[in-house]
Amino acid sequence: MRYDWICHECEITWEEDHPIGTAPKETRCEECGEMRGRNWGSVSTFQMKGDCHTNRVKARTRYEKGMDRDTAEEFYDESIKSTKRSINSGWKAYKRWDPNIENMRKAGLVKKRSPKEANEAKERARQMTKENYDSLNIDMNETLKRKPQ
Repeated sequence: MRYDWICHECEITWEEDHPIGTAPKETRCEECGEMRGRNWGSVSTFQMKGDCHTNRVKARTRYEKGMDRDTAEEFYDESIKSTKRSINSGWKAYKRWDPNIENMRKAGLVKKRSPKEANEAKERARQMTKENYDSLNIDMNETLKRKPQ
């Protein structure tokens, strides 16, 4: 059977022939030489009768019993590498931030709007949006009918 692998860094895919069920989880990229995983988007779907060794059974076993040591180590190592790649990718990686509103309020960085101030801000936003649509000769009401928010 022909299996596909993908390297997102080099933006290439390649194929290798292996007997069914014997393809390795990873193989070396032909460009950069790093170990890369299978391209699961190219896998054809077929259904086997019974439980045998399907992904569903493997997932159920892992859920009930946990991963074996080698699989867990591999998952752990790949998670660390993935985190490092995300950190190094700059704007693509987002960090969760939970603001401490109370401390920000004490420091004078935020304040709660009164209902009147909130309504005025909403109206200003509506007016700016309308001006932008008008400057582009787009009927805002027609757009909202087609794509309700």
